[in-house]
Formats: sequence, structure tokens, C-alpha cells
Amino acid sequence: MRRLFAERLRAARITAGYKKAKDLAAAIGIESERYRMWERGDREPDITHLVKIAAKLDVSLDFLLRGGNDQPPLRRVISA
Repeated sequence: MRRLFAERLRAARITAGYKKAKDLAAAIGIESERYRMWERGDREPDITHLVKIAAKLDVSLDFLLRGGNDQPPLRRVISA
């Protein structure tokens, strides 16, 4: 599950226009290494940070956690 979350997180970040992980990390007020751990699938964020991420990326928590059809297709970004 961590790998799928990490892929969705990365794809949503890129789609939202945050080219670098450190840019989104700064936007939600955390260290860039901590954020990168989430994108690598080493760790998962707590609910407080999930809410901040979803708001900044304009995606639902459901999409981040489970995927789903309520968001635009991100397959092109994930495979890039």
C-alpha cells in the first residue's frame, strides 16, 4: 500500500505544478527529506499532513489513500 500511496502522491504533486518535492514540502511546512520519505514509500504522513497535502494538491484524501475515479487520470505522470 505504501508504494501505491507514494506513486499517487508523486503524480498529484507533479500534476499540481510542484516540480520538486522540496517545493511542496515547503508549502506544507516540513523538511524536504521528510516529504521525500513519503514519496519513496519509506513512511506515510500522519492525518494532519495528509489534510495539508490534499489541500495544496487539490485532491481528495480518498484519492491519496485509495486511488479512485474522482480525480483526473494521473497514469501518464506515474509512468514518467
